[in-house]
Amino acid sequence: MLEVERHQSILRQVKQNGVVRVSYLSKLLGVSQNTIRRDLQKLEEEGLIKRTHGGAVLEDFYGIDLPFVTREDKYREEKQRIGEKASELIEDGEAIILDAGTTVAQLAKNIKTKRDLTVITNAVNVALELANCRQILTILTGGIIREVTNCLVGYQAEEFLKNIHVDKLFLAAGGVTAEEGLTNPNPFEVPVKKAMIKAAEEVILLGAHNKIGKVALAPIAPIEAVHKMVTDSKASQKDLQAFREKGVEVIIA
Repeated sequence: MLEVERHQSILRQVKQNGVVRVSYLSKLLGVSQNTIRRDLQKLEEEGLIKRTHGGAVLEDFYGIDLPFVTREDKYREEKQRIGEKASELIEDGEAIILDAGTTVAQLAKNIKTKRDLTVITNAVNVALELANCRQILTILTGGIIREVTNCLVGYQAEEFLKNIHVDKLFLAAGGVTAEEGLTNPNPFEVPVKKAMIKAAEEVILLGAHNKIGKVALAPIAPIEAVHKMVTDSKASQKDLQAFREKGVEVIIA
């Protein structure tokens, strides 16, 4: 098979499945994994895909939920900086909600030295991250676990959130624009996110630059529901200015 034919086959597989593994492509196309890795590197250089640990996804793919491990690998450095910066917004003694999401998970890694903190979350990985922190009371919402995103959804999660009030919510979204507001690729998570917003005194959106200017499938809330946004320096300045004009305080990590 010629290189150009392999590239076409790889792109077809990525478009059909959203995410592909090197091992799968190697078997499918009958070539070595090293050959597939070189193919993926070339396709990434052309801006057609984004390589991940052990595979690839479409560049800026928002049509479906990608596995947590795959999303965690994308823009890792930016997410780490956002998590560190967002941790500065949390005071000892506060009650906060941490939404499910790879950037919010980075925030959880940076709050372990906080004191007398109450953390409510629907993210199983976040709860495990904080489980051994004696100065942090960690509460899971309950609900049905979505394996793809490591989060809890459903009636139990929604009802739990309706009966609490917290100082701050650190929210994740699949996309955000000034016109369409916050959107998410999976509608099953939206009612939980809406309940989180209602439960919080202050809503802080965490998102790397790849989320800005994107519109996902299901609407969550207008941009006016957000008080602060923490993003990275690669975000579009035009979009950030539009958020500021809507009353959102933009913080660059």
